[in-house]
Amino acid sequence: MLSEVTMYPLLCRSWTILSSEIAIKRVDKSCISYNETGIPKEICSFFNIPKNIVPFNIDISIIYNRNVYKGTIQVRKTNAKRAKMKWDEKLTEEINIRYPHLEKRLLPYKQLEDRERVEMIFTRININSYELYVQEKKNYHEDSESSKRSSN
Repeated sequence: MLSEVTMYPLLCRSWTILSSEIAIKRVDKSCISYNETGIPKEICSFFNIPKNIVPFNIDISIIYNRNVYKGTIQVRKTNAKRAKMKWDEKLTEEINIRYPHLEKRLLPYKQLEDRERVEMIFTRININSYELYVQEKKNYHEDSESSKRSSN
């Protein structure tokens, strides 16, 4: 878990750590095409990944739509810049059912506009289990503009 002195939100590449219990991952090509994502070393403590134990491999559970999916978090090299989280391809299939055109939108290295992004929100249930929510990122600026217009 992240230290008590961590200032939130903590932003690191495609991750945002909102608290010691909630992390948001911006979905990218590796999530959908390869059933995995990188976890930068700067936020590894959120997932209880020890700093100096290599190789490191831990089993995790990801709960999505009331189904439990198995996954792993791995660190293979001593000076690794990231860990790797992998999950059962059935989880990716479930996400693709809800967002069927997501893979086509996620070309390698293409940055999506904010309004097009899909996020995976990991909420810690216990030390190695996470509830997963997947949602399209809201464009809060557009929402606030539309509410201003409707109140006038």
